[in-house]
Amino acid sequence: MVVHASPPVVLVVGSSVAEGVGARNDYGWASMMGDALSEKYGYVYVNEAVSGFTTVATAALLPSVLRQHRPSAVVIALSLANEGLPLTTSARQAASLAAGYEQRLLGMAATAAAFDGVKLVMLGGVYPSNDYNTFQYAELLASNARLQGDTASPWPCVPSATATATCGAACTYPVIDFLAVTDDGSGAWKAGTSVDSGHPNDAGHKAMFSAVDLGLFSGLA
Repeated sequence: MVVHASPPVVLVVGSSVAEGVGARNDYGWASMMGDALSEKYGYVYVNEAVSGFTTVATAALLPSVLRQHRPSAVVIALSLANEGLPLTTSARQAASLAAGYEQRLLGMAATAAAFDGVKLVMLGGVYPSNDYNTFQYAELLASNARLQGDTASPWPCVPSATATATCGAACTYPVIDFLAVTDDGSGAWKAGTSVDSGHPNDAGHKAMFSAVDLGLFSGLA
């Protein structure tokens, strides 16, 4: 009897933008990525993102969806806006909020990386909101730089099984640089790329998908 191995599963967790909100039929950047990975490598795409979820809510969900889907790759994509960045009243408060967000992201990444069979963990970077003011935008940029590994980071630079040449997040997990393709230079969405203050439209989702390096998913089988 010949036993055929199941194709690798790519699991996405996160909030509304990862779920596809704002795009027609919720066909957002993650769905575009899933279709591209299916066509290129034959992988199975599963999306467990939930609108409104924060890092705390996603961390609570993650163990159960890892057990359910047994993925080979995990993409974790969450928003600083859902954490409450637009509600902060000082630069100090914004910095504290961002630090907690980053810490929980990396905690989830470590949980996923430790799960049996996971070969790649990728983080979705931060992205705009039309509600950010000047100091909130400054923290958005600072958080993006830390996650991308472009500046001094509080995280130890320890390579892991998921390390790549383009890693951010302490040189451990690759990070999708959404901000580079969506930011209008003030923290808001580029003109014509959003349906509301927090969600991209079809054009915005296409821009976010363009930031995904599909080559990093090679070799999961």
